[in-house]
Amino acid sequence: MHDLIWPIIILVVLAIIGTVLKNLIPKGKGLLPYERQPSLFTPAERSFLGVLEQAVGNQFRIMGKVRLGDIVKVKAGLDNKARQSAFNRIQSKHVDFIACDPNDLSIQFAVELDDKSHEREDRQDRDAFVDKVMEAAGIPIIHFQAKRTYVVQEVRDTLVAKLNPPEEKAANVPTQKPVSSPAPVAIPVASTPLPQSSAASTSPKCPSCGAEMVRRKAKSGQNAGNEFWGCQNYPRCKGIMAIG
Repeated sequence: MHDLIWPIIILVVLAIIGTVLKNLIPKGKGLLPYERQPSLFTPAERSFLGVLEQAVGNQFRIMGKVRLGDIVKVKAGLDNKARQSAFNRIQSKHVDFIACDPNDLSIQFAVELDDKSHEREDRQDRDAFVDKVMEAAGIPIIHFQAKRTYVVQEVRDTLVAKLNPPEEKAANVPTQKPVSSPAPVAIPVASTPLPQSSAASTSPKCPSCGAEMVRRKAKSGQNAGNEFWGCQNYPRCKGIMAIG
């Protein structure tokens, strides 16, 4: 009987030690508890992306789900505490779409697709903060309301209007003398070339790069409706010419 007690005591002690060690080791340590998301975009985002890509054509390359920390950075000159605090405010946020120059992938403007979740107070605070960050960094951001269907031309027109294109400046030019376009406030999306009238069936060559020019029309301002020649390579080339 005495010989059986010690093995039992040893088994009990080992069981207790095993239980203690099990509780001390973090659950899931050494495992990778991840799985693939079904899609990068929601159905609504994917639908809008297709329309947005048609609206900008080959002028811009669209990137999706981009971290705010990859678009802007904290300015130099802050102490470590202020710098970390500023970074913490942007590190977990992202924007829906970024339009980049197709040649060097430089950031041109951002697009947010706002569904009903953006009506919540916390989302509105988040949107206001992101808008201010983008404004401080000099990056235009355009908001679109999520809808069941979109019209490509309407999306294109909204981009042109929101990005404040400089085309209307050309309407003040009285002759066909080539002029230099002022620096735009933002990078606009070129609208579909307007049909040419019989009086100007042959387009001139761009005075800046030699490419063929297309007729464009000022969308807003006091010169709204006035036409002028604009380089088809805009925004890479900003050559414009008045229509005589």
